[in-house]
Amino acid sequence: MTRLAVVAPLLLALAGCASGVADPSAPPATATVELVSLYPAAGSPIGENTVLAAEIKYSIEHFQPAADYYLAPMFASTLRPGMTFNSFDRLSDGTRLTAASGTVAIHYRINREMRNSNLARPVRLWFFLMERTGAQTSHVIGQTAPTEY
Repeated sequence: MTRLAVVAPLLLALAGCASGVADPSAPPATATVELVSLYPAAGSPIGENTVLAAEIKYSIEHFQPAADYYLAPMFASTLRPGMTFNSFDRLSDGTRLTAASGTVAIHYRINREMRNSNLARPVRLWFFLMERTGAQTSHVIGQTAPTEY
């Protein structure tokens, strides 16, 4: 019985580490996120068939290898000032980051966002770097400067 009492908590702790959720007792993560290139360029006409092609450089301070980090395009909304959205069905539809720093390429078709009546005009776009904080929650730890179309 004593052995089970020691092994069970250890297994639960290991399972918690593998969940992809950031350890709340660790120092909070922050990130720098830089847009290296983006096509189409700011100010270009865009529409439902537009595919964004971005190269993004990032660095995460206090990176936790067991936590999930994602980059995702976010668009300004008309619902309220400062509100952003995208048409992902889940956070994991974003680009998963597995290293504390690097450069990634993202290709994203914006057809669903362009059809969304809450899309603010002119279109403003950011790329947010998010850290998973719970089974269905995350928070932004860094973002690019806005791009306007």
